[in-house]
Amino acid sequence: MLFRLSRIALVFCVALLGIFLFSSGRWHAKHEQTGLNTPHNGPPALSGAHAASNSTLGFHKILALSHTPSWRSRGLLKASKHAGLVIDIPKQAQWSPELVDAFRSMGSTGMPHPKQGAALAWLAHIDLVKYFIMSDYNTALILEDDVDWDVNIKEQAVRIAEAVRTYTNVTETEVAPYGRWWDILWLGHCAEFVDIDKSHLSFSDPTVVPKEKYNGWTNEHVMKIPEGQRFVQRALGPICTFGYAISRSGAAKILQHAGRGQHEAYDLQISLKCRDGTLKCISVNPEIFHQYYPLVSAGYVSEVDSANGKEGEVDKKEFDQLMGSTENIVTSTRCHVMFGKPCMFGDEGVPSHNRSLRITEHEVKG
Repeated sequence: MLFRLSRIALVFCVALLGIFLFSSGRWHAKHEQTGLNTPHNGPPALSGAHAASNSTLGFHKILALSHTPSWRSRGLLKASKHAGLVIDIPKQAQWSPELVDAFRSMGSTGMPHPKQGAALAWLAHIDLVKYFIMSDYNTALILEDDVDWDVNIKEQAVRIAEAVRTYTNVTETEVAPYGRWWDILWLGHCAEFVDIDKSHLSFSDPTVVPKEKYNGWTNEHVMKIPEGQRFVQRALGPICTFGYAISRSGAAKILQHAGRGQHEAYDLQISLKCRDGTLKCISVNPEIFHQYYPLVSAGYVSEVDSANGKEGEVDKKEFDQLMGSTENIVTSTRCHVMFGKPCMFGDEGVPSHNRSLRITEHEVKG
């Protein structure tokens, strides 16, 4: 009897120890990645806006959407290594044709529905938001795998964090790099409106794209921003999800209001919810993340931009060898790493990618 009780006590103690070690390790991993913990060795970790210069740009995690190894993910990982960023690429689900068709047809016949390419991208974003929630992260920066950024990304992030904190009246004692007001922080897009009469904060940034080289269908809006400056503002209608950060409250709202399709594309749906105030969204204009575009002459066709229901693009390894271009990023990290020179669209010697936008300003505002 005594032996049996001793065995039970031993099992109970081992179980308690296991729970303690699991909880302790989980807490440490979680807070280490925010840049807010104090290591036992070395200087204290950065906090506040300065933490935006860490390996996750001040977010708990950087997560990338990528369904297979390709020129997209290879370039992304090379760029992240050069920039000193840690990017996780969670495994994506494989969606059956029946599920994709069901998702596309959700909602009444009178509303817009996503085409196949847009539906697949939408499902991937929602799946990653679910992964974020289940992983118990505080914040995450979500990147599409063909995204590009400037070689000065960490300095840019600190300036933006400082601007967001000022714009949202964050106190000096707040350790969260970008404060806690927002659901979505829209850092990478292909278009955003500017209204000088509405609340905004402008700040100087020597790495911002010169206005005469800005390329996008909201050019006339961006021209309202003083040369050499960026705006932090309440989101007025950003389009494209090249790079956007989410908070826990934002993730829950995204699942609630964008988890069932019922629009033309994921970015249009969450942009709509930003504009009507359902989501608390801040956008940065001009953007600091943009899509790297391989040469059209090499046979590149974007799955989402074309939205034509074709089969997924094969991994063309020649895209690794031929320099493409990136709009509105002065010193592309991808091109710096792979080709040793800038490749901003509009620079001399940089070929046009002949991109065709799938939306119009009327459709966004409507």
